[in-house]
Amino acid sequence: TPPPAHILCTMVSLVSNAIGSVTDTAWTIFEAGRRVAALALVDAAVAVPPAKPLCDVALNALALKTSKGEPFMYYRPSLQQSVLLVLCHPSEGPSMCRTLAEAWDDCLRAEGLHVRRVELGEKVAAHLMLNTGEELRASLTGTDPTASVPAEVHRLQELVEQCRFLVFVHPIFWFDVPSQLKGFQESVLSSGFAFRKLPGNWLMNRAVGLIERVPVV
Repeated sequence: TPPPAHILCTMVSLVSNAIGSVTDTAWTIFEAGRRVAALALVDAAVAVPPAKPLCDVALNALALKTSKGEPFMYYRPSLQQSVLLVLCHPSEGPSMCRTLAEAWDDCLRAEGLHVRRVELGEKVAAHLMLNTGEELRASLTGTDPTASVPAEVHRLQELVEQCRFLVFVHPIFWFDVPSQLKGFQESVLSSGFAFRKLPGNWLMNRAVGLIERVPVV
């Protein structure tokens, strides 16, 4: 005898969900592959400037879009050949980091580059910590519907956009950067501004976990 109608409906639903899951996974992997290819092309264009026109043709062929449907920005434009030199040290007095920052400043200016210098002192660093849930969501999503991001963060993001190079001078505290620089990374170099996040996928996570274990010579 044929199975009851409700069992057939359940089986059809399970098969449909399985096909949909496989399709979504395949599409996510395909999109991730396109973004990896775009990243490789951008790196090649930066490393070998004569190859940039050819790389641009390939990037235009990929025609990547952001999650909002806007054209993907491969190269963030800089207004001038300038460097943003970020000095992060808890002490505002003499230090090896300050000496290194001054040496970088002198050498870069000697090469004809315009140097913009930012010190993550107590007054600046106070605005770079994610103190509220709204600030954390704005940093992770790249949106700020409640206008919770401090004006100092927007000012530093404008400096980043205006400069072509970033130079960080800082000590190492417990195998990591100081908290002031960590706040700069989380608040200023946030999602939607400095990078775009790919959607999560269990197969991609497993693939990344395997790649991490591949020995590199």
